[in-house]
Amino acid sequence: KATVSVLYWMQEHEKMLKITAMTASAAAVVCMLKRMVMNPFEPAPGPLPPIPGGVNVASFNVLCRGFERRSYAAYVKEEYRAWVYRKELLKKVMLGLGCDLLAIQEAEIGTFEEDFDFMEKEGYKHIKPYDKEADKGRVRLAKPAVFYDPKKLTLLWHNYRSRAVLCAFRHEDTGKTIYLVNCHLEGHPLKASARFTQLKSALKFVQNHQKQTGIRHDEAHVIVCGDFNSDQGGSACTTLREGGLSASYKDNWNPDEVITPTDYSHPFKFREVHPKQVPTFLSSRPIPTSIDFIYVTHTLGVEATRTPLTASQLASALLEGGAPNSWHPSDHFPVAASLSFI
Repeated sequence: KATVSVLYWMQEHEKMLKITAMTASAAAVVCMLKRMVMNPFEPAPGPLPPIPGGVNVASFNVLCRGFERRSYAAYVKEEYRAWVYRKELLKKVMLGLGCDLLAIQEAEIGTFEEDFDFMEKEGYKHIKPYDKEADKGRVRLAKPAVFYDPKKLTLLWHNYRSRAVLCAFRHEDTGKTIYLVNCHLEGHPLKASARFTQLKSALKFVQNHQKQTGIRHDEAHVIVCGDFNSDQGGSACTTLREGGLSASYKDNWNPDEVITPTDYSHPFKFREVHPKQVPTFLSSRPIPTSIDFIYVTHTLGVEATRTPLTASQLASALLEGGAPNSWHPSDHFPVAASLSFI
């Protein structure tokens, strides 16, 4: 007999509901999960509501096309690993978000326009993924990319860092400038200093552009989102939430590592659109993890958010061993929010 604990957190009416199921046998767990799938207490997430004079933003690690060529995540059936299968699911998920601005991670450089041609057909423009190594023939590299609705947003500027794409848009309804930092930070769990350095570099480039264009930092509308590869207590989230990082900071995944030898600060006041943890990542782990985030400056109001993963979806995914699976194309689930200008 085995003891299995399934933890799931879900946000509903600004409260957090904790579901804990503890049983004495794996068979009982399967029965419990099947009941959750057959009798879901929450509908699957729908599109974001349109906000007059606002902007809908989402972030989603799509899981690279090359996943079909790799051997990890053996629980995923071969038919569900195939790109032709996952592409149709990605189309359904991405177009179903109802967003004006979509930041994705793990877009392959060499096949990007072919892989996501359905976005162009729906009227979206894009900032394609890029890495200087691709110029040397490494076209299978997977990097962040951005889609945006040209009816609502006009691209003003963009730049690439090793782990991020930075861009600025003019919001056509209001004339305001919105900055987006789309990150896919260092994936090694023990390299918190690398994640901090990558985020610090991205914020520096945004600040430099604002200085050049005369935008005050305390009036800037900035969104930082993506796959942080760490939780809310990690170096990246702490840097955004606390306005910097102290030299005394200890990362909860690697407390022995020196993250920054001196105190660091930035001029932005960020907050996370989901103030309490919501699960965004589920591979073969029995407990979903929160590593994908959207942070916004105090100049942006959060009017609505989209639940990344419902309890019934969690149960369905666990019955298939994790994600991706027959109904979801990635091991990540999208985070999304409707924002207004303050």
